[in-house]
Amino acid sequence: METVPEAMQNNPQFLRYFATWRENEASIVFVPMAEILRDAGYLEEACQVCEKSLEHHPDSISGRLLLASLYWGLQRRADADRLAREILERMPEHPEAIRYLKNGLKRPLRASDPLHTATMAEIMVKQGAFGDAVQVLRSLLKEDPTNRDIRHRLAEVEEMLSGEEKTVT
Repeated sequence: METVPEAMQNNPQFLRYFATWRENEASIVFVPMAEILRDAGYLEEACQVCEKSLEHHPDSISGRLLLASLYWGLQRRADADRLAREILERMPEHPEAIRYLKNGLKRPLRASDPLHTATMAEIMVKQGAFGDAVQVLRSLLKEDPTNRDIRHRLAEVEEMLSGEEKTVT
């Protein structure tokens, strides 16, 4: 994607992601950026962003899930199936990929709020915004209470938040 779609030109959150991504296409902001594009109906553009970025991040499960969702929306079922199977090869217990292959896709594979992703939570942690990261992780855990990785990361970030509060007082 070379230019900002017209409808996105007044979206400051998207513009920040786009600027970061254009500066460094290996940046991890591609997932929330592509989610914003998807939610605005720019499926082809979101697909382009994911495909290009996954060249830099081939192990990104969230990127692959989003791309599978985009392929499904673009009627590219075989591509969506292939990605879901690839995810299961890497993570055999991945609940979204299992659900997709059993039931087909009835809703997007990602949460509708582009800030509620594990990637965004990690960005928040790196920026020291532990409280925001905790909120995102709790939201993700509410969506998938059996996700041990999210539960473990939530405990870690809550501990970081607790340590931060002790040093401030």
